[in-house]
Amino acid sequence: MSTLGDMLKYLPPRLAEAIAEECGRLGADDGAGAGQHCFVTELRLRRELPCSLTLSDGRNIPLPISARRSELSAVLARMTENSLHTHAAALRQGYIRLPDGSRVGVCGRAAERSQSGSAVGIGEINSMCIRISHQVCGVSDGIYEHLRSRRFEGGVLFYGPPASGKTTLLRELAFRAASGSQPMRVALIDSRGELGCICDSGGSLGETCGSRAASSSVPFGALIDRYDGYSKADGIAQATRVLSPELIVCDEIGGEEEVRAILETQNTGVPLLASAHAPSYEALLRRPHIRELIENAVFSECVGVCRDDSAPGGLRFTVTDCTGARTDKRTGIRTDRPETYDIGNADINIKSPAARDDAQPGARDGAKKTDCTPEARRERTVRGGFGMPSSGGVHISGAPRRRVR
Repeated sequence: MSTLGDMLKYLPPRLAEAIAEECGRLGADDGAGAGQHCFVTELRLRRELPCSLTLSDGRNIPLPISARRSELSAVLARMTENSLHTHAAALRQGYIRLPDGSRVGVCGRAAERSQSGSAVGIGEINSMCIRISHQVCGVSDGIYEHLRSRRFEGGVLFYGPPASGKTTLLRELAFRAASGSQPMRVALIDSRGELGCICDSGGSLGETCGSRAASSSVPFGALIDRYDGYSKADGIAQATRVLSPELIVCDEIGGEEEVRAILETQNTGVPLLASAHAPSYEALLRRPHIRELIENAVFSECVGVCRDDSAPGGLRFTVTDCTGARTDKRTGIRTDRPETYDIGNADINIKSPAARDDAQPGARDGAKKTDCTPEARRERTVRGGFGMPSSGGVHISGAPRRRVR
Protein backbone atom coordinates (compact mmCIF):
# COMPACT_ATOMS: atom_id res chain seq x y z
CA MET A 1 0.00 0.00 0.00
CA SER A 2 1.09 3.59 -0.54
CA THR A 3 0.26 7.17 0.34
CA LEU A 4 0.42 10.39 -1.59
CA GLY A 5 3.57 11.22 0.36
CA ASP A 6 5.25 8.12 -1.04
CA MET A 7 4.43 9.25 -4.58
CA LEU A 8 5.61 12.83 -4.05
CA LYS A 9 9.12 11.50 -3.41
CA TYR A 10 9.38 10.70 -7.13
CA LEU A 11 8.48 14.26 -8.15
CA PRO A 12 10.70 17.33 -8.53
CA PRO A 13 10.47 19.64 -5.48
CA ARG A 14 8.58 22.29 -7.46
CA LEU A 15 5.72 19.89 -8.25
CA ALA A 16 5.78 18.06 -4.92
CA GLU A 17 5.49 21.23 -2.85
CA ALA A 18 2.65 22.65 -4.93
CA ILE A 19 0.66 19.41 -4.77
CA ALA A 20 1.19 18.99 -1.02
CA GLU A 21 0.05 22.59 -0.45
CA GLU A 22 -3.11 22.04 -2.49
CA CYS A 23 -3.94 18.85 -0.57
CA GLY A 24 -3.59 20.75 2.68
CA ARG A 25 -5.95 23.42 1.41
CA LEU A 26 -8.52 20.79 0.38
CA GLY A 27 -8.17 18.87 3.63
CA ALA A 28 -7.53 15.69 1.65
CA ASP A 29 -5.92 12.87 3.59
CA ASP A 30 -2.73 11.41 2.15
CA GLY A 31 -4.16 7.88 2.32
CA ALA A 32 -2.88 6.78 5.72
CA GLY A 33 -6.27 7.59 7.21
CA ALA A 34 -8.28 6.01 4.41
CA GLY A 35 -11.86 5.40 5.37
CA GLN A 36 -12.11 8.38 7.77
CA HIS A 37 -11.30 11.30 5.48
CA CYS A 38 -11.36 12.14 1.82
CA PHE A 39 -8.09 10.91 0.33
CA VAL A 40 -6.24 11.06 -2.97
CA THR A 41 -6.66 8.05 -5.29
CA GLU A 42 -4.95 9.40 -8.41
CA LEU A 43 -2.37 12.03 -9.26
CA ARG A 44 -2.09 13.11 -12.91
CA LEU A 45 0.91 14.98 -14.30
CA ARG A 46 0.47 16.69 -17.69
CA ARG A 47 3.04 18.33 -19.91
CA GLU A 48 2.31 22.06 -20.22
CA LEU A 49 -1.26 21.47 -19.00
CA PRO A 50 -2.71 21.58 -15.46
CA CYS A 51 -1.93 18.62 -13.24
CA SER A 52 -4.86 17.22 -11.26
CA LEU A 53 -5.91 15.11 -8.28
CA THR A 54 -8.74 12.57 -8.12
CA LEU A 55 -10.24 12.19 -4.65
CA SER A 56 -11.97 9.19 -3.07
CA ASP A 57 -15.34 10.94 -3.32
CA GLY A 58 -14.97 11.11 -7.13
CA ARG A 59 -14.01 14.78 -7.47
CA ASN A 60 -11.37 15.83 -10.00
CA ILE A 61 -9.32 18.79 -8.76
CA PRO A 62 -7.26 20.75 -11.34
CA LEU A 63 -4.04 22.16 -9.91
CA PRO A 64 -2.51 25.56 -10.73
CA ILE A 65 0.69 23.97 -11.96
CA SER A 66 1.85 21.99 -14.99
CA ALA A 67 4.76 19.65 -15.59
CA ARG A 68 7.62 20.35 -17.95
CA ARG A 69 8.83 17.84 -20.50
CA SER A 70 12.12 17.35 -18.65
CA GLU A 71 10.30 16.83 -15.35
CA LEU A 72 8.13 14.03 -16.74
CA SER A 73 11.23 12.29 -18.11
CA ALA A 74 12.94 12.67 -14.74
CA VAL A 75 9.93 11.22 -12.89
CA LEU A 76 9.83 8.20 -15.20
CA ALA A 77 13.57 7.63 -14.82
CA ARG A 78 13.29 7.78 -11.03
CA MET A 79 10.32 5.39 -10.95
CA THR A 80 12.16 2.86 -13.13
CA GLU A 81 15.44 3.37 -11.23
CA ASN A 82 17.07 4.54 -14.48
CA SER A 83 16.44 1.14 -16.03
CA LEU A 84 13.74 1.65 -18.64
CA HIS A 85 14.59 -1.57 -20.46
CA THR A 86 13.50 -3.67 -17.47
CA HIS A 87 10.03 -2.10 -17.74
CA ALA A 88 9.87 -2.22 -21.54
CA ALA A 89 7.19 -4.94 -21.69
CA ALA A 90 4.89 -3.05 -19.31
CA LEU A 91 5.54 0.27 -21.03
CA ARG A 92 4.39 -1.25 -24.32
CA GLN A 93 1.07 -1.80 -22.57
CA GLY A 94 1.05 1.77 -21.29
CA TYR A 95 2.04 1.47 -17.64
CA ILE A 96 4.79 0.72 -15.14
CA ARG A 97 4.44 -0.94 -11.76
CA LEU A 98 6.03 0.41 -8.59
CA PRO A 99 7.34 -1.90 -5.83
CA ASP A 100 4.45 -1.07 -3.46
CA GLY A 101 1.85 -2.20 -6.01
CA SER A 102 0.91 1.23 -7.31
CA ARG A 103 0.41 1.47 -11.07
CA VAL A 104 1.49 4.42 -13.17
CA GLY A 105 -0.15 4.92 -16.56
CA VAL A 106 2.08 6.53 -19.18
CA CYS A 107 0.54 8.41 -22.10
CA GLY A 108 2.39 9.97 -25.02
CA ARG A 109 3.50 9.77 -28.62
CA ALA A 110 4.10 6.34 -30.10
CA ALA A 111 7.80 5.85 -30.87
CA GLU A 112 7.24 3.02 -33.33
CA ARG A 113 4.51 0.72 -34.53
CA SER A 114 4.28 -2.95 -35.28
CA GLN A 115 3.20 -4.35 -38.64
CA SER A 116 -0.34 -4.55 -37.32
CA GLY A 117 -0.25 -0.82 -36.54
CA SER A 118 -0.18 -1.06 -32.73
CA ALA A 119 2.28 1.07 -30.74
CA VAL A 120 5.28 -0.82 -29.37
CA GLY A 121 7.00 2.03 -27.55
CA ILE A 122 6.59 5.54 -26.15
CA GLY A 123 8.83 8.25 -27.57
CA GLU A 124 7.59 11.39 -25.83
CA ILE A 125 5.58 11.54 -22.61
CA ASN A 126 2.51 13.77 -22.53
CA SER A 127 1.02 12.73 -19.19
CA MET A 128 1.32 10.27 -16.32
CA CYS A 129 -1.49 8.87 -14.16
CA ILE A 130 -0.24 7.72 -10.75
CA ARG A 131 -2.80 5.45 -9.10
CA ILE A 132 -2.28 5.31 -5.36
CA SER A 133 -3.14 1.88 -3.97
CA HIS A 134 -5.05 1.71 -0.69
CA GLN A 135 -6.07 -1.28 1.38
CA VAL A 136 -9.56 -0.45 2.62
CA CYS A 137 -10.78 -3.20 4.94
CA GLY A 138 -14.38 -4.36 4.93
CA VAL A 139 -15.25 -3.72 1.27
CA SER A 140 -16.37 -7.35 0.89
CA ASP A 141 -18.66 -7.33 3.93
CA GLY A 142 -21.81 -7.04 1.83
CA ILE A 143 -21.09 -10.10 -0.36
CA TYR A 144 -18.51 -12.34 1.35
CA GLU A 145 -20.84 -14.52 3.46
CA HIS A 146 -23.11 -15.10 0.48
CA LEU A 147 -20.18 -16.37 -1.57
CA ARG A 148 -18.37 -18.27 1.18
CA SER A 149 -21.50 -20.14 2.30
CA ARG A 150 -21.30 -22.11 -0.94
CA ARG A 151 -17.48 -22.02 -1.12
CA PHE A 152 -17.63 -19.84 -4.26
CA GLU A 153 -19.27 -22.69 -6.16
CA GLY A 154 -19.75 -22.01 -9.85
CA GLY A 155 -17.44 -19.00 -10.06
CA VAL A 156 -18.28 -15.28 -9.91
CA LEU A 157 -17.57 -12.44 -12.33
CA PHE A 158 -17.52 -8.93 -10.84
CA TYR A 159 -18.20 -6.08 -13.24
CA GLY A 160 -18.26 -2.31 -12.98
CA PRO A 161 -16.80 0.82 -14.55
CA PRO A 162 -13.15 1.74 -13.96
CA ALA A 163 -12.30 2.76 -10.36
CA SER A 164 -15.50 1.22 -8.96
CA GLY A 165 -13.58 -0.91 -6.43
CA LYS A 166 -13.33 -4.25 -8.25
CA THR A 167 -9.61 -4.85 -7.64
CA THR A 168 -9.84 -3.83 -3.98
CA LEU A 169 -12.80 -6.19 -3.57
CA LEU A 170 -11.07 -9.13 -5.28
CA ARG A 171 -7.96 -8.62 -3.16
CA GLU A 172 -9.91 -8.77 0.09
CA LEU A 173 -12.03 -11.74 -1.02
CA ALA A 174 -8.89 -13.71 -1.91
CA PHE A 175 -7.22 -13.05 1.42
CA ARG A 176 -10.39 -13.71 3.45
CA ALA A 177 -10.99 -17.00 1.61
CA ALA A 178 -7.44 -18.09 2.45
CA SER A 179 -7.92 -17.29 6.15
CA GLY A 180 -10.28 -18.10 9.00
CA SER A 181 -11.22 -21.39 10.63
CA GLN A 182 -11.67 -23.18 7.29
CA PRO A 183 -9.16 -21.57 4.90
CA MET A 184 -9.14 -22.45 1.21
CA ARG A 185 -6.16 -22.96 -1.08
CA VAL A 186 -6.23 -19.84 -3.26
CA ALA A 187 -4.20 -19.28 -6.43
CA LEU A 188 -3.79 -15.54 -7.07
CA ILE A 189 -3.01 -14.66 -10.69
CA ASP A 190 -1.46 -11.22 -10.25
CA SER A 191 -0.31 -10.23 -13.73
CA ARG A 192 0.12 -6.53 -12.90
CA GLY A 193 1.11 -6.73 -9.24
CA GLU A 194 -2.09 -5.12 -7.91
CA LEU A 195 -3.98 -8.00 -6.31
CA GLY A 196 -1.22 -9.20 -4.02
CA CYS A 197 0.43 -5.87 -3.32
CA ILE A 198 -0.28 -6.03 0.43
CA CYS A 199 2.19 -8.92 0.45
CA ASP A 200 4.88 -6.44 -0.61
CA SER A 201 4.01 -3.68 1.82
CA GLY A 202 6.55 -4.82 4.37
CA GLY A 203 3.98 -4.76 7.17
CA SER A 204 1.94 -7.45 8.83
CA LEU A 205 -1.22 -8.54 7.10
CA GLY A 206 -2.72 -8.79 10.55
CA GLU A 207 -2.09 -5.07 10.98
CA THR A 208 -3.68 -4.30 7.62
CA CYS A 209 -7.00 -5.95 8.49
CA GLY A 210 -6.28 -6.64 12.12
CA SER A 211 -9.61 -7.76 13.56
CA ARG A 212 -10.15 -10.42 10.90
CA ALA A 213 -6.64 -11.80 11.20
CA ALA A 214 -6.59 -11.71 14.99
CA SER A 215 -9.84 -13.71 15.26
CA SER A 216 -8.24 -16.80 13.75
CA SER A 217 -5.18 -18.90 14.45
CA VAL A 218 -4.52 -18.94 10.69
CA PRO A 219 -2.55 -15.86 9.53
CA PHE A 220 -4.47 -13.59 7.20
CA GLY A 221 -4.07 -14.87 3.63
CA ALA A 222 -1.84 -17.77 4.74
CA LEU A 223 -2.97 -20.21 2.03
CA ILE A 224 -2.42 -17.94 -0.98
CA ASP A 225 -0.10 -19.00 -3.79
CA ARG A 226 0.69 -15.96 -5.92
CA TYR A 227 1.68 -15.90 -9.58
CA ASP A 228 3.33 -12.50 -9.94
CA GLY A 229 3.85 -11.07 -13.43
CA TYR A 230 2.48 -14.11 -15.29
CA SER A 231 -0.06 -13.55 -18.03
CA LYS A 232 -3.54 -14.53 -16.90
CA ALA A 233 -3.67 -17.36 -19.45
CA ASP A 234 -0.35 -18.89 -18.29
CA GLY A 235 -1.09 -18.33 -14.61
CA ILE A 236 -4.52 -19.97 -14.74
CA ALA A 237 -3.21 -22.95 -16.72
CA GLN A 238 -0.20 -23.50 -14.46
CA ALA A 239 -2.13 -23.06 -11.22
CA THR A 240 -4.71 -25.63 -12.31
CA ARG A 241 -2.03 -28.06 -13.43
CA VAL A 242 0.40 -27.96 -10.50
CA LEU A 243 -1.18 -26.34 -7.41
CA SER A 244 -4.55 -28.11 -7.04
CA PRO A 245 -6.20 -24.86 -5.87
CA GLU A 246 -9.69 -24.67 -4.41
CA LEU A 247 -10.18 -21.15 -5.77
CA ILE A 248 -8.52 -19.10 -8.54
CA VAL A 249 -8.62 -15.29 -8.43
CA CYS A 250 -7.57 -12.97 -11.26
CA ASP A 251 -8.30 -9.43 -12.35
CA GLU A 252 -9.71 -7.86 -15.54
CA ILE A 253 -10.33 -10.68 -17.97
CA GLY A 254 -11.67 -10.29 -21.49
CA GLY A 255 -8.85 -11.03 -23.93
CA GLU A 256 -9.19 -13.94 -26.33
CA GLU A 257 -6.11 -15.79 -25.04
CA GLU A 258 -7.14 -15.75 -21.39
CA VAL A 259 -10.73 -16.67 -22.24
CA ARG A 260 -9.41 -19.74 -24.09
CA ALA A 261 -7.36 -20.70 -21.01
CA ILE A 262 -10.40 -20.27 -18.75
CA LEU A 263 -12.56 -22.43 -21.01
CA GLU A 264 -9.90 -25.15 -21.06
CA THR A 265 -9.84 -25.29 -17.25
CA GLN A 266 -13.61 -24.96 -16.92
CA ASN A 267 -14.25 -28.65 -16.25
CA THR A 268 -11.60 -29.04 -13.55
CA GLY A 269 -14.06 -28.07 -10.82
CA VAL A 270 -12.01 -25.08 -9.60
CA PRO A 271 -14.18 -21.95 -9.24
CA LEU A 272 -12.89 -18.65 -10.62
CA LEU A 273 -13.28 -15.15 -9.22
CA ALA A 274 -12.55 -12.51 -11.86
CA SER A 275 -13.51 -9.00 -12.90
CA ALA A 276 -14.33 -7.15 -16.11
CA HIS A 277 -15.08 -3.59 -17.14
CA ALA A 278 -18.76 -2.95 -17.86
CA PRO A 279 -21.28 -0.42 -16.51
CA SER A 280 -24.18 -2.91 -16.54
CA TYR A 281 -25.00 -6.57 -17.09
CA GLU A 282 -26.39 -5.72 -20.53
CA ALA A 283 -23.11 -4.05 -21.50
CA LEU A 284 -21.20 -7.05 -20.13
CA LEU A 285 -23.04 -9.36 -22.51
CA ARG A 286 -22.09 -7.14 -25.44
CA ARG A 287 -18.45 -8.14 -24.94
CA PRO A 288 -18.14 -11.27 -27.14
CA HIS A 289 -15.51 -13.14 -25.11
CA ILE A 290 -17.21 -12.43 -21.77
CA ARG A 291 -20.54 -13.54 -23.21
CA GLU A 292 -18.92 -16.78 -24.35
CA LEU A 293 -17.74 -17.49 -20.79
CA ILE A 294 -21.21 -16.86 -19.35
CA GLU A 295 -22.91 -19.02 -21.95
CA ASN A 296 -20.46 -21.85 -21.25
CA ALA A 297 -21.42 -21.76 -17.54
CA VAL A 298 -18.00 -20.60 -16.33
CA PHE A 299 -19.76 -18.22 -13.91
CA SER A 300 -22.90 -18.97 -11.96
CA GLU A 301 -23.30 -15.34 -10.91
CA CYS A 302 -22.29 -11.93 -12.23
CA VAL A 303 -22.02 -9.25 -9.56
CA GLY A 304 -22.22 -5.54 -10.35
CA VAL A 305 -20.05 -3.35 -8.11
CA CYS A 306 -20.57 0.34 -7.38
CA ARG A 307 -19.56 2.73 -4.65
CA ASP A 308 -22.19 3.57 -2.04
CA ASP A 309 -21.21 5.06 1.32
CA SER A 310 -24.45 3.83 2.92
CA ALA A 311 -23.75 0.16 2.08
CA PRO A 312 -21.55 -2.20 4.17
CA GLY A 313 -17.92 -1.60 3.28
CA GLY A 314 -18.85 1.28 0.99
CA LEU A 315 -19.85 -0.95 -1.95
CA ARG A 316 -23.23 -2.02 -3.25
CA PHE A 317 -23.68 -5.24 -5.22
CA THR A 318 -26.17 -6.35 -7.85
CA VAL A 319 -26.16 -10.16 -8.08
CA THR A 320 -27.34 -11.68 -11.35
CA ASP A 321 -27.96 -15.42 -11.30
CA CYS A 322 -26.86 -16.35 -14.81
CA THR A 323 -27.25 -20.13 -14.55
CA GLY A 324 -30.26 -19.82 -16.86
CA ALA A 325 -28.72 -17.20 -19.13
CA ARG A 326 -28.16 -19.31 -22.21
CA THR A 327 -28.41 -18.48 -25.88
CA ASP A 328 -29.33 -20.98 -28.56
CA LYS A 329 -26.21 -20.86 -30.76
CA ARG A 330 -28.22 -21.95 -33.79
CA THR A 331 -30.97 -19.32 -33.54
CA GLY A 332 -29.27 -16.71 -31.35
CA ILE A 333 -32.36 -16.56 -29.12
CA ARG A 334 -31.99 -16.34 -25.34
CA THR A 335 -34.12 -19.13 -23.87
CA ASP A 336 -34.21 -17.96 -20.26
CA ARG A 337 -33.81 -14.61 -18.57
CA PRO A 338 -31.33 -14.31 -15.68
CA GLU A 339 -32.59 -13.03 -12.34
CA THR A 340 -31.11 -10.00 -10.65
CA TYR A 341 -30.97 -9.25 -6.92
CA ASP A 342 -29.97 -5.97 -5.33
CA ILE A 343 -27.95 -6.39 -2.13
CA GLY A 344 -28.20 -3.25 -0.03
CA ASN A 345 -27.87 -2.58 3.67
CA ALA A 346 -30.15 -5.42 4.78
CA ASP A 347 -28.70 -8.70 6.05
CA ILE A 348 -29.92 -10.92 3.23
CA ASN A 349 -29.52 -14.67 2.82
CA ILE A 350 -29.67 -15.48 -0.89
CA LYS A 351 -30.01 -19.13 -1.81
CA SER A 352 -27.61 -20.66 -4.28
CA PRO A 353 -29.10 -21.81 -7.60
CA ALA A 354 -28.99 -25.45 -6.50
CA ALA A 355 -31.14 -24.66 -3.47
CA ARG A 356 -34.00 -23.31 -5.60
CA ASP A 357 -34.98 -26.57 -7.29
CA ASP A 358 -38.08 -26.96 -5.14
CA ALA A 359 -39.03 -23.32 -5.26
CA GLN A 360 -41.26 -21.53 -7.72
CA PRO A 361 -39.14 -20.49 -10.75
CA GLY A 362 -37.56 -17.16 -10.04
CA ALA A 363 -38.65 -17.05 -6.40
CA ARG A 364 -36.36 -16.76 -3.41
CA ASP A 365 -36.87 -16.52 0.31
CA GLY A 366 -38.31 -13.13 1.09
CA ALA A 367 -38.34 -12.16 -2.56
CA LYS A 368 -41.20 -10.61 -4.44
CA LYS A 369 -41.71 -11.80 -8.01
CA THR A 370 -42.27 -9.04 -10.54
CA ASP A 371 -42.94 -8.77 -14.23
CA CYS A 372 -39.61 -8.78 -16.06
CA THR A 373 -40.69 -8.20 -19.64
CA PRO A 374 -38.81 -5.43 -21.48
CA GLU A 375 -41.91 -3.22 -21.39
CA ALA A 376 -42.32 -3.65 -17.64
CA ARG A 377 -38.65 -3.04 -16.97
CA ARG A 378 -38.83 0.30 -18.70
CA GLU A 379 -41.64 1.34 -16.33
CA ARG A 380 -40.48 -0.42 -13.15
CA THR A 381 -36.74 -0.62 -12.58
CA VAL A 382 -34.94 -2.56 -9.90
CA ARG A 383 -31.75 -0.58 -9.65
CA GLY A 384 -28.41 -2.21 -8.91
CA GLY A 385 -26.07 0.69 -8.44
CA PHE A 386 -25.10 2.10 -11.81
CA GLY A 387 -28.20 4.14 -12.56
CA MET A 388 -29.25 1.58 -15.16
CA PRO A 389 -32.05 -1.02 -15.31
CA SER A 390 -31.11 -4.45 -14.06
CA SER A 391 -31.54 -7.51 -16.24
CA GLY A 392 -33.89 -9.48 -14.09
CA GLY A 393 -37.07 -9.07 -12.17
CA VAL A 394 -36.59 -10.03 -8.53
CA HIS A 395 -36.01 -7.54 -5.75
CA ILE A 396 -34.99 -8.81 -2.31
CA SER A 397 -37.28 -7.42 0.36
CA GLY A 398 -35.33 -5.40 2.87
CA ALA A 399 -32.90 -4.05 0.27
CA PRO A 400 -33.57 -0.46 -0.77
CA ARG A 401 -35.56 -0.12 -3.99
CA ARG A 402 -34.37 2.70 -6.19
CA ARG A 403 -35.56 4.30 -9.36
CA VAL A 404 -33.50 5.68 -12.20
CA ARG A 405 -33.64 9.44 -12.39
